[in-house]
Amino acid sequence: MQLSNRSVNTVLRRSLNLTAQDTMLVVAEESFADIAEQIWTIAKKITRNSVQLKLTSHMLDSEKLPLPVKGILETATACMILTTKYVEIAELNKARRKGTRFIVIQRATKRLIERCIDTDYSYIANKSKKLAELFSIGKSLHITSALGTDLQIPVHKMVGLAETGMAGNAGEFSYLPAGEACLPLNAQHINGRIIIDRIAGQKKLVNPIVLLINNSQITQIKGAEEAEALRKLIRKFGKEGRNIQELGIGTNDKVTKGVSAQEDEKISGSLHIAFGSDRLTKVQGRAHDAVRALVMKPTLSIDGRQIIDDGKILV
Repeated sequence: MQLSNRSVNTVLRRSLNLTAQDTMLVVAEESFADIAEQIWTIAKKITRNSVQLKLTSHMLDSEKLPLPVKGILETATACMILTTKYVEIAELNKARRKGTRFIVIQRATKRLIERCIDTDYSYIANKSKKLAELFSIGKSLHITSALGTDLQIPVHKMVGLAETGMAGNAGEFSYLPAGEACLPLNAQHINGRIIIDRIAGQKKLVNPIVLLINNSQITQIKGAEEAEALRKLIRKFGKEGRNIQELGIGTNDKVTKGVSAQEDEKISGSLHIAFGSDRLTKVQGRAHDAVRALVMKPTLSIDGRQIIDDGKILV
């Protein structure tokens, strides 16, 4: 696969802020060798200190990076990682403390990498930061939808976070695809109902699912066979399965629906709530992270000011 040289150059120069003074490291599984070679070739035109590291798939154990690789990360100032595995951010923290900045495309396919690279993250960063700031200064969210969602969330003194796709300063980090303003929900007074029409990473639901929420807990799940499938899914997390962990608004208009959870939650104008565990949980040897339930065309108001209207972001 051949990426757009212009798009690669833009991501390196803008998203990663690569300059002639940097030491650039491209880390990729061997199945992405052609893509990594192209990225490295363009990177070395910006900085002479550019290194490519090719990994065999057996070198990666789930979210763990091999110790020698983690040591090499600390020698770079900028790094891009392409992997089919999940990379836990804690695996990169030692290098980040020493100033390495990262862009990571995880659970990757060649098509996903192509979409991630061919995206204007400057625009996405602007939208995500505006929404995160409004989350941070607001006191109350009200979410509705044409299907019947009606959810009240107190957010006083909470801090919104922006996932921007930009990692231009020392120690910064971003997964790609990026494009989200999210709010960790540690309040105990989230009440109402949310009607979901998609589970992230799955096909659109034939029959919407109704979630009744009381004090930040999902108390009832109503619907047809899709509702029963959701009940089975969240049972894997035990008691944590019904905890509301996060609310997020997607800001990326380049992602593809129904391919993966990491793309679905970034769909521009969509809203998701995450529930289950807020960390990877291993069940029967497989890793599971939080379930993300989507409302594709929400209307959202903050302190009475409409921010999203039927899926259209107004700020």
